[in-house]
Amino acid sequence: MTRTVRSGIIIIPRNYTPNWDITVGGINVDNELLEISINRLVNEGTGNFTMTLLNPANLFKFSGMEELVVNADFGSASTVFFRGTVEEVKPGMQDTTTIKLSGRHVSGDLSDLHVTENFQSMELADMIRQLAINYATVPNVRISYAVTNVTNTNITDSISFDQTPFFEAIREICYRADFDFYIDNDRDFHFFKAGSIRNMTDAIGPTWFQSSDGLGDSIVEVKNRIIMHGTTPSGLPIISQVNDSNSQSLYGTREKYISDKRITTIDIADMIGNAFLLFNKNKIKIGTVNALGLPALLPGDKIYIEEHTAGI
Repeated sequence: MTRTVRSGIIIIPRNYTPNWDITVGGINVDNELLEISINRLVNEGTGNFTMTLLNPANLFKFSGMEELVVNADFGSASTVFFRGTVEEVKPGMQDTTTIKLSGRHVSGDLSDLHVTENFQSMELADMIRQLAINYATVPNVRISYAVTNVTNTNITDSISFDQTPFFEAIREICYRADFDFYIDNDRDFHFFKAGSIRNMTDAIGPTWFQSSDGLGDSIVEVKNRIIMHGTTPSGLPIISQVNDSNSQSLYGTREKYISDKRITTIDIADMIGNAFLLFNKNKIKIGTVNALGLPALLPGDKIYIEEHTAGI
């Protein structure tokens, strides 16, 4: 008789909650904090935050450019969970005894930069490194960035950018490599195979689970006919179309139109179209989970979730 062995994981709920320490401009605001919302993004750009503080008698005199530091862990709250810069300060919506701050992750200064490059036959990870050297260093930014966590893709490609927003250029490279990208709180670039990092510290079980809209199949983002439009160096139009007949028979014809000045030949058009088709022709499982107490969760992590009452 054949014996089958399968690996698995058992989530053991913690019986304690994370400790937090939050400062703005070096001033601790733990006691005045009413609410805070923090977003961290992968591939799509920088993160952001909003927070509301009690501000009796105009206790705080924030004016913008203060550093927000959120520490969180299960010990002395000495691990940086989020580092950002205050960009907007205004009174609370209901009265003047509160103050609302908002801003971006410390990597937000890269969102204001545009890229002009002509990468030819280059390892995709080296493109990331070159973007860091050419744009993510002083004097383009206040503090230079590092690339110690950029992993090679073993893929060589050619890409041109002409006044392209920085994170749009990053997204294009990630797309071609099937890699994820984010910038940590120490301004270090992380570039790694999508889905390759499994978070073994945090997990979402019944204790920390709050709510979910469920996990199910979605065809909303399916695209199975890709139409590319570009221009040759001499100004002649380029139009190319790629299809996936199997996807079309399953979900109907769903078109995506791509107009890109980087498409200068039919071969480039077909390459971009086929790459987009590969990652978008099938349905995906999608859902949202709200949970508590995940201080070790990082952008791009895979995390275990178990909540049978929500069907997960």
